[in-house]
Amino acid sequence: MPLRLALALLLLPALLGGGGCRQPPAPPASSSDAAPQQPASTAPPRRAEALADDLGRVWQGKRPPRRVISLAPNVTEIVCAIGGRSRLVGIDTASDYPPQVKSIPRVGDFLRPSVEQIVAARADAILLSSATITPQSVAELENTFRAPIFVLNPVRLPDVARNVRSVGRLLGLEAPAEAVAREMERQFAAVARAVAGRPRRSVFLEMWHEPLQSVGPKTFLDDLIRTAGGRNVAAAQPRPFPTFSLEALLAADPEVYIVASMAQGAAGDPTRRSGFGALRAVRTGRVCRVPADPVLRPTPRLAEGIRHLARAIHPEVF
Repeated sequence: MPLRLALALLLLPALLGGGGCRQPPAPPASSSDAAPQQPASTAPPRRAEALADDLGRVWQGKRPPRRVISLAPNVTEIVCAIGGRSRLVGIDTASDYPPQVKSIPRVGDFLRPSVEQIVAARADAILLSSATITPQSVAELENTFRAPIFVLNPVRLPDVARNVRSVGRLLGLEAPAEAVAREMERQFAAVARAVAGRPRRSVFLEMWHEPLQSVGPKTFLDDLIRTAGGRNVAAAQPRPFPTFSLEALLAADPEVYIVASMAQGAAGDPTRRSGFGALRAVRTGRVCRVPADPVLRPTPRLAEGIRHLARAIHPEVF
C-alpha cells in the first residue's frame, strides 16, 4: 500500500479519543544507611511475556520503551492516565488532554504525521489507533518511521479497558493501568445497576450534524448507550457510523436526542433546525448536549461519559 494511503488510514476521525497524568514514583535517593547491596543473581533474566497489539502482531521492540510517540488522542489520554506522560516525546496535533500534553512536541496531524519529525524524535515505540490499517501497512510505516508500532482498535466497550491494560503492559506500568481499568469497569457496572429495571428509552446520539451522523451497532458507543439504560435507534443500521436523512430520523422518532458533536450555535442545536420540531424529543424537551470528548473518545474518561449519557436518558435516577 502506498505510504500516503497508509498514513490516511491511521485513525477514524469520528473517534477522537480521566483526570490528569500521574507520574511514576521517583526512585528512592541513596543514603549511607541503605541496606547492603545483594550479590547479582546468576539466574538468567526473566523474559517478558509476549504482548500482541489489536492486529495480533507480537511486539518485537524495546520493552518497556522509554521514548514513545502517540498518533491518536485516545492513545495519548491512556498513556497519561496510567502515568506514562514523561515517556511521550511526540504526539499528534489533535491530542489535547490532559492539559499537560500541551508542552509535548507535535509530530503532525493524526492523519498526516510528519515523517521527518517522527524520525528525528528517535522513538522506540509508536502507538496509534485505527480500525482500518492492515499489518502490511504497519510494516511499511515501521520502515518509514524507523520505529516499531503498536496498534489499538477499540471496537466494543470492554476493548477500552483491555487497551488500557495492554498499554500498561507495553510500558511496564501494569499496576497503575490495572487500577485505571478496574475503576472504569466499576463505574460502568455502577451505572448499569442504577438504571436496571428502568424503561429503556430510545436514543439518538448525534456525532455530527451535517451530514447527520450517529453511531451504529457493535461499537463501544452503542454499548455505552445500552449500559446507560438507553436503546440506540441506529442499532439496526448496517454501518458502525451511519448517516441519517431527516425522514429517517423522523421515522425513528427517539424519546431522547443527545448531541455530542463540537458544533456550536444554531448548527449544534437540533431544536433550531428546520423540520426537527416534529421530533418527540424536541416536543417533550428531551434534547440534551453532553461533552463530546468524554463520550466519543475510547479512553478512561468514558467512566465520566457514561454518566453524562445516563443523566440525559434517566434524569430521574441521576
